[in-house]
Amino acid sequence: MPGKGELAIFNRSHYEGVLIERVHKIVPEEVWSHRYRQINDFERLLYEEDTTILKFYLHIDKDEQKKGATALGRSFQAVEVQW
Repeated sequence: MPGKGELAIFNRSHYEGVLIERVHKIVPEEVWSHRYRQINDFERLLYEEDTTILKFYLHIDKDEQKKGATALGRSFQAVEVQW
């Protein structure tokens, strides 16, 4: 939870995961419905703590995604990756 005056950014993956699992019927309803409740409970907690919640949905078209993937591939080739 962000403290007063702090900014926190949460990855969209917890929204996306539950949506994909529901639409593609990857998990039973009791699993994805439980996850929806968890998301709603977390957001309710933020709200009750007077946290301002801003949701941004970005759309990147397929051509732009290809450009980004190509550039990313070049950058990996340009440097030695150390794990």
